[in-house]
Amino acid sequence: MDQRFTVLTLLISVVVFSGCIGGGGNTSSGGGQAITVTGIQAQPTEIFAGENVRVSAGLKNTGQLPAEVLVGDQGSQIMTSHCPDIFDVASFSATSSNVSETRQSYDLASDYEVRLNWNLAQTSDDVPLNGYRCNLRFEVPFNYSVESFSQIQIKESSEVDGAEQLFSQTSRGPLDIEIEAIGSSAPSGAPTFIDGDGAEVLVRLVNQEPTQSSYTGTINLKPPVMIARGIQFSEVDITQDNVEAAKVIARRLPDMDPGDIQAGDQVRMCPDPDTLSGNAGLALSEGQSKIFRCGLEWDLNNAPSIRGEIFARSDYTFVKNAGNQQINVRYRGQ
Repeated sequence: MDQRFTVLTLLISVVVFSGCIGGGGNTSSGGGQAITVTGIQAQPTEIFAGENVRVSAGLKNTGQLPAEVLVGDQGSQIMTSHCPDIFDVASFSATSSNVSETRQSYDLASDYEVRLNWNLAQTSDDVPLNGYRCNLRFEVPFNYSVESFSQIQIKESSEVDGAEQLFSQTSRGPLDIEIEAIGSSAPSGAPTFIDGDGAEVLVRLVNQEPTQSSYTGTINLKPPVMIARGIQFSEVDITQDNVEAAKVIARRLPDMDPGDIQAGDQVRMCPDPDTLSGNAGLALSEGQSKIFRCGLEWDLNNAPSIRGEIFARSDYTFVKNAGNQQINVRYRGQ
C-alpha cells in the first residue's frame, strides 16, 4: 500500500454529503469493519484413505478503505495449518473481484472479494485403524488503514460569530482512532478556540477490546501521519536521538523531504518524533491504546475567525482468526 499520506477524499465526501457530525471536540470511529470472512468450507469432512478434500474460502472488504489481503504461497498465510503429515496441497487457486489470476496478495477496494480454493491430497494411503484427525486452521492477515478528519475554528474573541457546527468523520476497522482538540477558553468549548488559547490536539489509537470488535490479537502499526490545513502544528526539536523517527514520519508526508531533516532542526510535524522509537513502529495488544499530543498554532491575519482542518491516518497490519475445519480420515475397513 502507498506509504505516502493521501488526502482523505473519501471521508471528506462522506461529511459533505451526509452533513456534520455534531459540534463537539471528539471524533471517534465506528470500529469493527475491515475484512469479513464470507465463508470457509471443507468438503467432505469425513474421508477414507486415498480420497481428497476440497477447501474454499471467501473474504470481503466490508470497510470504507482499500485493504491488502496477504495470501502467501499456495494460500499458506490463510490456511496456516493443513496437517502436512496427512495432506499435501495438490493445487491452489485464487481470484478476486478485479484479478482473475492467482497471486500472493490482493488489493481489495471496498466491497471487493477474493475467493480461494485448495485441493488437499493424502500423503499416504496407509491409514491406521483409529484413523486420523486433522484441524485445518485459518487466519486472515491484511494491511489496512484508519483515517480521520476533524475541523476546528479560531475566533478573535468570544463575541465573534462563528460556525455553529464543525465537520468530523473517521473510517472504520479493528483499529479505532479518535481526534480530540483541547485547551479552549471559548464558552462553547473545543473545537472552537479563542485567539491566544494554548490549543493542542490529541490523537488516540485503540486496539479495541474483544467484546467491542470481531477482531482479536496484536495490531502492528505505524504512527499516525498528520496534516494540518489553515492552522499549523507547533515546531518540534530534531535531535540525534529522534532524527531517524522524524525521517520515517517525513517519508510519509507530502512536501517534506526526509533527506533535508537533520539534528538541530526545528520542524513542524505531528506526532513528535520524541514519542516514537527509532523505526517508528508500534504494537498494540487487545485493549491497549496510544496517545499522541501536539500543539497547534495559527495566524488570524486580521480575520475575525478562521477554520482549520486536521487529517490523521495510520497504516497497520492485522491478523484475524478465521477458525478451524476438522477433517476425519477413516480406515477403509471401518
